[in-house]
Amino acid sequence: KVSRAELALFSRRLSDLASAGLPLDRVLQVIAEQSESLALTEVSESALADVRTGTPVSQALAKFPKLFPVVFTATLAAGEASGQFGEVAGRLAEFQEKEVQRRGQVVSALIYPGVLLFTAVSVVIFLLAFVVPKLSGVFKDLGDDLPITTRILLASTDFLTAQWYFIIGGLVAMIVGYRAWSRTETGADARDRIILRLPAVGKVVEKATISRFARVLGTLVYGGVPILEGLELAGLAA
Repeated sequence: KVSRAELALFSRRLSDLASAGLPLDRVLQVIAEQSESLALTEVSESALADVRTGTPVSQALAKFPKLFPVVFTATLAAGEASGQFGEVAGRLAEFQEKEVQRRGQVVSALIYPGVLLFTAVSVVIFLLAFVVPKLSGVFKDLGDDLPITTRILLASTDFLTAQWYFIIGGLVAMIVGYRAWSRTETGADARDRIILRLPAVGKVVEKATISRFARVLGTLVYGGVPILEGLELAGLAA
């Protein structure tokens, strides 16, 4: 798997070397030699072989859609056609670098609450699975004198310790089912509508999506992509 930071570095090297006046086949050769990612080295070598047979760089990279989406290759193609390959690649690199920075900020902001949530859930599971069962005998001797909340706690503990494999299996099935459902057009549309209607979170996601759409569209138009095609590609990328 290639990280977003590695892809941004690939684009930056592509831009800098092309802007320096190197032929594109030599650019790909240097990138293949300098890349720290084995996957990107193989991609660069494959693209280099195609370019030396007369294939444009954009078409050579389009063979790897998981790494280089249509937005990326279409923008490069427009840069090749306009003779501004280096500048367009630089704009793509800048866009990818900002995406990496933004994601890094989001992850950094979520680390602390994520650790707190994980710790809280772990403590509750430990108490229910190991501590409460050892005390359940004492509580059960009291019979019906226990409060309703204590009886619910004991019942939850018994279910957790006796049916833990069903719980894990159910969670795995729910995750797999959700991923399959969200990949469908109907599922993805319903998921996005739910997210946008969430209090507080929905507004943040909406603004982030609009911002990404504007950045992608600006990059495409700068690269020379026709506005109608740019609107379609930006909608897919956002």
